[in-house]
Amino acid sequence: MMKYLLLWILPLLIGCLKAEDPASKQLTPSYLVTKVSDGDTFWVDDHSLLGLKIRLIGIDAPESQDAFARKEEPWGLEAKEFLTYLIFNLSVQLEFDLDSLDIYGRTLAYAYLADGSMVNEIIVEQGYARVATYPPNSKYETLFIAAEERAKLSLLGIWHN
Repeated sequence: MMKYLLLWILPLLIGCLKAEDPASKQLTPSYLVTKVSDGDTFWVDDHSLLGLKIRLIGIDAPESQDAFARKEEPWGLEAKEFLTYLIFNLSVQLEFDLDSLDIYGRTLAYAYLADGSMVNEIIVEQGYARVATYPPNSKYETLFIAAEERAKLSLLGIWHN
């Protein structure tokens, strides 16, 4: 009985851990989101010719298109639509971890909305991505694990059998 009680209470307690106040972080100036490529990748206007491609750290959303020789995955289009709804044509601030680029040349970042909420966490908490931490970029791993547990318990998105 106690084991089952802990399975319900532990994620709720962990869920109380929220991202730090963005004012205490090293955030970039605001960037306008100009395109959403996938449920975890988007472009911002950095005043360069092409813009800057951002890959959200610590999460992995299902593929919404044939990318990197992978086929579209279940919930891929929904994840892309959710991220589009959440950030397209809005300004976001970015926070970097230890590695700033991935092997594909994308800028790795945590993204924040104007109200200070973290985009990476929202996507996981709503069930549109799972936790995927690759050291050394693991600053918010505990936060994302708690968000994923809440999504699983609520049977949201990819966790909705």
